[in-house]
Amino acid sequence: MIANAERRLRVLIVDNEEEKLELYFSVFVSKGYSVRKAITCADALALVPIFRPDAVFTSLFDVSRSDPDLCLSLRKMPETVEALIVAITNYGIPINDNRATAGFDYFLVRPISLSKVLETMQHLVGYKGDSVKAVRVPIYD
Repeated sequence: MIANAERRLRVLIVDNEEEKLELYFSVFVSKGYSVRKAITCADALALVPIFRPDAVFTSLFDVSRSDPDLCLSLRKMPETVEALIVAITNYGIPINDNRATAGFDYFLVRPISLSKVLETMQHLVGYKGDSVKAVRVPIYD
């Protein structure tokens, strides 16, 4: 990926497990991204207007709750309508669940390497100031 000297790409990480949240945070920061963390979907949505993330990596920790709706909400917000949105989940969540996959650009199933997580950032294109756009890609299965 070619880094933009004018602006670092912004990544929002959403996970209810502090250990995983800190791990992803450290990896993205070490690669030069501007990163913010949220433990709940509500916290994530509150950060979006202020932080304006280019990418959102969210754990799907409970498909029966509002977690899949986070993506749908993000797609309706002007700050994240074009953002890269990646779901990271465990094997227990059905991949063909329409609510779980609706609107995500990637659906990554654990166990997953950190290099695979970082690889998804390669799909951001248009490095010209704030006009970063996400390329829609197939969901991993």
